[in-house]
Amino acid sequence: HIFFEQTKNFKLEKGDERLRTIPFETYRPTVDELQRTWLRLKIVRSHGSLADFNEQQERLTKLRKKQRRLFRRKISGEKYPSSESSLESDNNDNIIDEIKQQQPEALVNIPNEEKDLEQQEIMVNFLNKVNAQALYSCIRLNSISKLHQLLESGKERKEDLLKYIREMRFPPASSTFLHIVARRGTVEILEELLLLGCDPAVKDDEGKVPYQVAQNRTVRQAFSKFRFEHPDAFNWNVSQIPELAVMSEEQLRKEAEKKRIQREKKKERLKAKKIAQHQERIEQEQRQKYLSLSDQEKRALAAERRLAVSLQRRCQIVENDGNRCFKCGAVLPITHFEYCDNHFCSLTCLQQHRQEHSPQLI
Repeated sequence: HIFFEQTKNFKLEKGDERLRTIPFETYRPTVDELQRTWLRLKIVRSHGSLADFNEQQERLTKLRKKQRRLFRRKISGEKYPSSESSLESDNNDNIIDEIKQQQPEALVNIPNEEKDLEQQEIMVNFLNKVNAQALYSCIRLNSISKLHQLLESGKERKEDLLKYIREMRFPPASSTFLHIVARRGTVEILEELLLLGCDPAVKDDEGKVPYQVAQNRTVRQAFSKFRFEHPDAFNWNVSQIPELAVMSEEQLRKEAEKKRIQREKKKERLKAKKIAQHQERIEQEQRQKYLSLSDQEKRALAAERRLAVSLQRRCQIVENDGNRCFKCGAVLPITHFEYCDNHFCSLTCLQQHRQEHSPQLI
């Protein structure tokens, strides 16, 4: 409380009767662990009376045992008399029917991928299966127009519809509608649910708020934008939704300047890349043109190049035509190889040339 609520002039003594011990898995919990535990202790969830809660837990425990027993029998492949199997099935069906009778009809008509009877929670709901399924379909399919149409068509039961949207939980993790749309990344229906009063601070059974299960950055920005536009709508600290970063004119100017510099650098890189590709294309053309000459023509070009240098005259077919490898056409390095007036850039080119052409006897 002192760390996270910023209480002033609070005197804390070791023997204070108000102090309570909180068990932690670690010997020395971190500040984040303390804050997470503090936020969890601040939230109170109603499970009804103690007798109703214990009775429901006993029924669910009995049902889980029955299901595990049937599952083990199915795996082992054991065969039992039909009368015993029928009795087990009847007892199991009676338990399931008894639990279903205490749950709202909307829970019974949840889509197949979310039917998990073990983790369903009981809530008071006066909707029939048709309305519940229609609401679920509108939200899951990101259809705002159909949602508005459904809410406006039943004005007499609008409060029940809104209560279903705000309080409905879905197994297996007891997720709210906000959890579902945040995972799916449907921003439009997400903003509509927030406007209808769906609390982004409500956690599922895994202790996660809708912001923590958001699919992408766009969904998280939608949460932050709604917090900026409605600062007093919910408990934003518990929802873990950060404030929207609003930049000043100076920051906007710096950001624009940064983007301009990035565009210029990108433009320069593209220009340099095009120049390099053009030079490489010219070099390949000259290399192919030089390789198309015979060895005699290459030696003649080399002799002409030496003569042109001595006479300070230029006569060339391609650039550096008298200073290229006879095998691959590359420009000769300072240290190169030669035999019989044939010049090569590497020993490999020389060996390949000798294998392809027998040396001429002088």
